[in-house]
Amino acid sequence: MKEIKYIIGDATNPSVNKGEYSVICHCCNTLGAWGAGFVIPLGRRYPSAKQNYMTMIKTYRPSERLGKVGYAKVNSNIVVANIMGQERIYTTSDGKIPLDYDALKEGFVNVYNKFSQINVPFTIHMPRIGCGLAGGKWEKVAEIIKDVFLKNNVDVFVYDLK
Repeated sequence: MKEIKYIIGDATNPSVNKGEYSVICHCCNTLGAWGAGFVIPLGRRYPSAKQNYMTMIKTYRPSERLGKVGYAKVNSNIVVANIMGQERIYTTSDGKIPLDYDALKEGFVNVYNKFSQINVPFTIHMPRIGCGLAGGKWEKVAEIIKDVFLKNNVDVFVYDLK
C-alpha cells in the first residue's frame, strides 16, 4: 500500500505532471465563513475556489451541506475540492470539535469516485486537512486518507509550511 508523502511547502501550489490532475483537497465549514486558515492563501491564489464555495452555500440547505464537495478547476491541471467537513467554526463548551470525521470521509470518497471515473491520472494534495481550526487529530485523518486514497493506489501529498 502507498504511504502519505509529506512535503515542506505550499499546498496551494502543488506539483503538476502533464496529463494528470492535481487535486487540492481542503476542509470548509457549512456556514459560509471563508476567512481564516488555509482558505486565505487558497482564495488569494485561486479566487474561483472561493466563488465555488459561496455557490455551494447558496445551492444546498444548511442541513444538506455536510459532506458535500464543490469543485473548482483553477487551471488545466489543478482542481480545488471544497469539502464541507465541519458544521461549526469553534469547539463547543462541552469539547465537541468543528470537524466531522464522517463528513470528511464522505468528501474524500466523493473526490476519489469523481476522479477515478474520468479515467485520467490524479494525485491528491492538501495541508493537514481538518487539523487546524477544525480541531481534528491528524492520526484519525491519516487513517481516513489511507482507507479512501492509499488503499486505492492514489498518491497523496501532505504539505507543511516551513
